[in-house]
Amino acid sequence: MTDPPRASVTGGSGLDEAVAGVLFGQSPGGLHVYDTALRLTRVNTAARSIREFPVDRMIGRSLLDVLEAFHAEDPAAVVDAARGVLETGSPVLDLHFRVRNEQDPPQERVASVSVFRLDDHEGTPQGVAATVTDITERVGALARLELLDRATACVGTTLDVFRTAAELCEVVVPELADSVTVHVLDSVLRGQAPVLGGVTGELPLRRAASRSVDGADPRQAPLGAAGRHVCVCAGGKALPGLSSELTTDLHAPPGPNRCPDADRNDVPPPDPGPHPDPGPAPATDPGPRRDAHGGGSPGPDTAGTADPAPRPDRDPDARRPSAGPESRMTVPMRARGVLLGVACFHRRLRAVPFDRGDLALAEQLAARAALCLDNARLYTRERSVARIVHRNLRHPEFRTHPGVDTAYAYLPAGAGGGWFDVLPLSGSRVALAAGDTTGHLVDATAAMGELRVAATALSELDLPPDEILARLHDLTSRFARAPRGPGPEESAAQTWPATCVYLVYDPVTRGCAMASAGHPPPALILPDGTVDILGVPLGPPLGQGVGEYGVAERTLPEGSVLVLYNPALLTDGTSPAPAHIPPAGLRRAAAARDRLEDACDAVVDALAPERPPEDVIVLLARTRTLPADRTASWTLSSHPRAVAEARRAVAARLTAWGLEGLVDEARLVVSELVTNAVRYGTGSLELRLIREQALTCEVTDESSTAPQLRRALVSDEGGRGLFITAQLTERWGVRPARRGKTVWAELRTPAD
Repeated sequence: MTDPPRASVTGGSGLDEAVAGVLFGQSPGGLHVYDTALRLTRVNTAARSIREFPVDRMIGRSLLDVLEAFHAEDPAAVVDAARGVLETGSPVLDLHFRVRNEQDPPQERVASVSVFRLDDHEGTPQGVAATVTDITERVGALARLELLDRATACVGTTLDVFRTAAELCEVVVPELADSVTVHVLDSVLRGQAPVLGGVTGELPLRRAASRSVDGADPRQAPLGAAGRHVCVCAGGKALPGLSSELTTDLHAPPGPNRCPDADRNDVPPPDPGPHPDPGPAPATDPGPRRDAHGGGSPGPDTAGTADPAPRPDRDPDARRPSAGPESRMTVPMRARGVLLGVACFHRRLRAVPFDRGDLALAEQLAARAALCLDNARLYTRERSVARIVHRNLRHPEFRTHPGVDTAYAYLPAGAGGGWFDVLPLSGSRVALAAGDTTGHLVDATAAMGELRVAATALSELDLPPDEILARLHDLTSRFARAPRGPGPEESAAQTWPATCVYLVYDPVTRGCAMASAGHPPPALILPDGTVDILGVPLGPPLGQGVGEYGVAERTLPEGSVLVLYNPALLTDGTSPAPAHIPPAGLRRAAAARDRLEDACDAVVDALAPERPPEDVIVLLARTRTLPADRTASWTLSSHPRAVAEARRAVAARLTAWGLEGLVDEARLVVSELVTNAVRYGTGSLELRLIREQALTCEVTDESSTAPQLRRALVSDEGGRGLFITAQLTERWGVRPARRGKTVWAELRTPAD
């Protein structure tokens, strides 16, 4: 068996000449040969870039001169690499550097060079050979992908329009542009939906963010300043919408050096640029303004309009020295079929202007940012609606009540549906309610509104707290089962869990009855400063489980303070909320504070987290007791003569109180109430008068049958008692009890 023939290293001069002829005369790849002094001796004349290479003048010139002829970036690094190859013989592979030609406009290319040492057959160095490959497209594609990846990660981290626009500016400067300005429609800042379809007339724009490689100019228009973007072409025809615009040289006349899109009649004029002049802002234009790294909401569009084009005396870019032609890209920002704003990219500090690839990249970045801006707009809209509804559903001041003094605190966080209410009841009693609904923004606010209205309506029935919660549970369960829309997902049953605590305090007996539906128990601050957590039986949240609730009763000393709150007071969202408010922290916060408002503020300052996950509510109610001389009660037998006894007792008491003007009306009302109790009730009767903001007459019997108001006919002999009572009194009603009922009526008293 014979060995295969071995390739000759030194022979085949004819083949060597043929290979060299192909490489230097036909190969499209760049091939340069330098001697030991790094002077150019031979070059590939078929290379694509050799058309711009002055071969006749470069032969014999040094490698440094050749690189400078191509306007290479950092030519010394390439020369040092070639010297290292010549000295060590180790090749250098894939060394990147940038070159620029002298075309109009200039073009920048990225080259990859590999350097090898040339040795003769004895191993003596004869020079170096350098292969040059144009990798501009590959490097550009990788850079664009990296920029898009960075934009995906960095743009839209918050639901704030100003911050989102600032994040876009931070991503593109200086990688893509020397300066960039983002303008958004005025309606976007207000959370309103932009108009779908064509764009006509002028767009009211506001500066949302701007950024430049040399920092912000103090003379530029503030963020939120108003401007205009004309959207009508020269012929007056309305445009179907804004189009992207690329201008390679803003100062060049129309011609071959300008992008064709810049000369089209149907392309709208560019935005005023990164620094429009908004004119003097009037005193009615409120703040706050945000810097490029913040968020905020500008005031109404009362600022002056911007100049239609950049002015050299006002545009900071116009005062800076230019390294090349000033180029600009104006890109509309669209999302979900609507126009949200315009992004303007400027480049003047680089020798190479924007090109079509840069425009495509800017459009992709603008599309990504526009989607985030639209999300922020939707969030702003929902949050505004929720805050408005939430504010309208909450009374800032409570009516004075004989049973309690109240103070409250509300810390808005833009989420959650916390609510509270103080509801006057019959007999000078008062109901305190607090609740919390799950969800965020509009859904939670709507649920809170429905729950609060339902609680207010049910309070008119004068039911015990456990029965109030049971009926609220039935209502919320019905809401959860109700169809929400025509779609299958919206029609499906939805859970609507909510919590609520309901207390009823009677200032006559100082009794307090309470029940809870999954809500944290109230706290009680006694007059001596001791803090107690009320032991309220904890039932299921409203709308979940079986609606069975227990009631707890307790007699409260006069001057005690009831503390109602929601779970947002107890946690910052990073850990589960505790079961109840910490007694020690509440004691320290409320100590030595006579004014209830000061104690409420101190509780919130001491216990509320710095950034609560949901709206925080705190309600404080200091109990009062009606003096004994403002009430009177009698026990009557269930006999017809009890009617006359009741009339005489009421007349005497009203005369003692100095209310002689109410004697006739009160006797008639009491006579009707006692007569009904005698005829239809059982057991003994109890008559009670309460003199407060109104004169309340109450008759209690052991029958659970509630009287019904009738409108008797002319021929009827009876059935007019309650009708007469309703006409003479401010209001009347029936209060059921565990055993029996109380029929009450209120008469207006003259001012003391």
